[in-house]
Amino acid sequence: MFLRSVLLCGLHALALAGLLTEPSTDSKLKLERGSCPSFWYDSGTDCYKYVASLLTWADAEIYCQSLGANLVSIHSISEMIFIVRLIQNFDPTKGNHWIGLMAPQTFISARRHALVPLSIGII
Repeated sequence: MFLRSVLLCGLHALALAGLLTEPSTDSKLKLERGSCPSFWYDSGTDCYKYVASLLTWADAEIYCQSLGANLVSIHSISEMIFIVRLIQNFDPTKGNHWIGLMAPQTFISARRHALVPLSIGII
């Protein structure tokens, strides 16, 4: 059986790599397009697209690649906070969402607002 979930694609802005800013303490995220393509949202360093299609992980990655992106790969706490808030804007039910995880590193989940080790590619 394949798990199906909605997905998040990430398009990394190489020119801005490493320039993360601290997230706002405000729990509401103001979605801005910035310099991102239509229907993508600017975190200040990268562009993200929320896709509400039920796909397997492999199909989700293929879909993101067709857009010139990949499933989201989280590299910092501030990026994780932005992604969690982006998900909450589109899915207040807190369903599962595919991201691009790779073993053997330890990953964290923002579910229930705790930093919990994560062993599968959904948040």
